[in-house]
Amino acid sequence: KGWLGHKDIILHANEGPIYPIRWRNNFIAWANDTGVKIYDTTTNVRITYIDRPDGSPRADLYKCRMCWKNDTTLLIGWADTVKVAVIKHRVNPAQGQPAHYVEITTMFQTDYIISGIAPFNDTLMLLSYLLEEEDEEKDADNPSFQRKRLASKPELHIINAENEEISADVLALHGFEHYQANDYVLDFLMEEDMFYVMGPKDLIAARSRDQDDHIEWLLEHERFG
Repeated sequence: KGWLGHKDIILHANEGPIYPIRWRNNFIAWANDTGVKIYDTTTNVRITYIDRPDGSPRADLYKCRMCWKNDTTLLIGWADTVKVAVIKHRVNPAQGQPAHYVEITTMFQTDYIISGIAPFNDTLMLLSYLLEEEDEEKDADNPSFQRKRLASKPELHIINAENEEISADVLALHGFEHYQANDYVLDFLMEEDMFYVMGPKDLIAARSRDQDDHIEWLLEHERFG
């Protein structure tokens, strides 16, 4: 609401809380409990609606994470599902049709909850959230025993479009075992090639390795050849 001209224009209302919202040039996207909406702010027309993945856990416990890779590509991570939505120009739209449409070019599931998503060159960077396995034998021996499931350390995964893992790094954040998926944020500054992982008590800054880093690693591991 606001900033769209000389008067207030309401694009969306009365459909539950809005969680993330991302604006890029003429396009604005946000997510509520049911799905992601993308609007063209030049015409104030909704381009598309992308449903929340079937069988997903509660939206308030595992909020949608999304970011713009470029002016027309939106990266969406929701629970354990990744979608890449590309906005395309519609040729000769019929009367009443929006001038753009959205195509889902990539979609896959992960083995973890996604707490953040970012572009990394031609791949995706995902911040993962995992719970430890429950001690079923201990629970069976003592039915009155209720063990609160603790979280594992979050991890940064580099994934290609075929959902093949290129690399993974474990992050040691203070108090990680007590955090929930919504406690983490992954953000980035593309022009500076910097990525930031934020937890309740920590901030981690990461930068992709260059050739000097690679040579230093080879020397430390005595791989002189």
